[in-house]
Amino acid sequence: MSTPTAFTPPLKPKTRATPPPAPRALIVGDGPRKLGNSTANDYVLAMIARELKHHQYQVVSHSNNPNSLLMTQWLSDKVYLGAGN
Repeated sequence: MSTPTAFTPPLKPKTRATPPPAPRALIVGDGPRKLGNSTANDYVLAMIARELKHHQYQVVSHSNNPNSLLMTQWLSDKVYLGAGN
């Protein structure tokens, strides 16, 4: 029988690397309150959210209007509804 001359350490278990967190963007919008400029502002904020999602951003939106386009799951990963004025 031969004796080992070198010490071999035990194998380390493989660990999975966690992916880096996606960048986040906060969009604060008032949402449409009446016809006119407010509706156009809501549309612009929805298009900004869509572009951010396209570039792999996590979109967090805050609005005080539950009927806003930003409140949809399609445009926002997380939604906060504030108190109305």
